Amino acid sequence: MMNSYFIPKQFTTNSESLAEGNYRVRINHAGLSEDEDGNIRLEIVLDLSGKIRKLWYGIIINLDDDEVVSNKLNNFFHSFGISSGEEENFDSWVGKMGAVRVNPANCCGKPVDRVVFCLSKEYQRTLPAWKEVPYISR
Repeated sequence: MMNSYFIPKQFTTNSESLAEGNYRVRINHAGLSEDEDGNIRLEIVLDLSGKIRKLWYGIIINLDDDEVVSNKLNNFFHSFGISSGEEENFDSWVGKMGAVRVNPANCCGKPVDRVVFCLSKEYQRTLPAWKEVPYISR
């Protein structure tokens, strides 16, 4: 069975996890990677509405369970408005907005924000509008 995958070393939170809930997000980066076990993953880095914070969402491409992979990818594409023909053009995804369900988790003794699934466009209408975070120079 395919599961969402997250890398806690890269995406641990400052001190506590987000509250469990639904969040508007924007694609910051997307691409494919391969882990040490040979699993291919679609990795998506997401900006979080109203916060200086990133979320990470990964979909393991398990060819032995193509129905589950297909459903998960279709839900992702629908949530972010990725149209036919854009599926393999990761650069075209950057800036697209969608929404996800986040559940707090604990990994290696640290809180992490686990993206569980993508929300439909219809459900996204019930969420607050996107809120841009002002840039703060350091």
